[in-house]
Amino acid sequence: MRENRLLRQLRGGETTYGLGLGLPSYPVAEALARQGYDWFYVDGQHYPLTYEQMALMCSAIWANGATPIVRVPWFGLDHIQRALDAGAGGVMVPVVNTPEEAAAVVQAAKFPPRGIRSKGGMLHAAAFNTNAATYYERANDETLVSVQLETREAILRAEEILSVEGVDVVSVGPNDLAASFGYAEADAWQQDDFVSAIHGAVTAAERTGKAAGIAARTVEQARERAADGYRMVTLGTDLGILADAAGSMAQELGLG
Repeated sequence: MRENRLLRQLRGGETTYGLGLGLPSYPVAEALARQGYDWFYVDGQHYPLTYEQMALMCSAIWANGATPIVRVPWFGLDHIQRALDAGAGGVMVPVVNTPEEAAAVVQAAKFPPRGIRSKGGMLHAAAFNTNAATYYERANDETLVSVQLETREAILRAEEILSVEGVDVVSVGPNDLAASFGYAEADAWQQDDFVSAIHGAVTAAERTGKAAGIAARTVEQARERAADGYRMVTLGTDLGILADAAGSMAQELGLG
């Protein structure tokens, strides 16, 4: 059975880099997965992706040596189980504010006796290059669970949330977190209370032996976040990268 390399990298203290995917395209996922990134999250929260599209995108990512994570719309049991049944190596769950909510996420992502995930289907086993029986036996140890902390309440309880058995990563959402503080993200990084909250996630991860993740908008920012202790750093999205590249060429040509 295929091992989840990302989990081993994070547990070994490595810094990993990934991209977000929202375009419903196997070729785009495949092309980007060939570039050497450690992982990709397939964004089922903010993009209208179908179940079939998510499964194909996960397949393209696995085939090129990276780990696919699906960001689900919410922490509902149905969203989490469908993402994992589509062949994801883990789930990223938005707006988790309490240890109780984190525990519910873990329950949905794990098979009994550790959770309540239902057995069935074949895509998950195929994604892990094994048969269904082996997948059911080993999936609990190969499935990454990342919960997103996007509010003041969540940051204040970061250590409690990370202490929930089965939670591997807390991923900070700077844009939503800034909004919960009453700031625009561009201004928030100059505010002491916001910066303190951002660093609090790393401190909580270090104390619990887990990992913290965050998004960066540039390579320079990504390096800064890694130096701050973040171990799962996102460097952009497929659509954003495409638009930036096209915009740069248009500017050089004097268009627009």
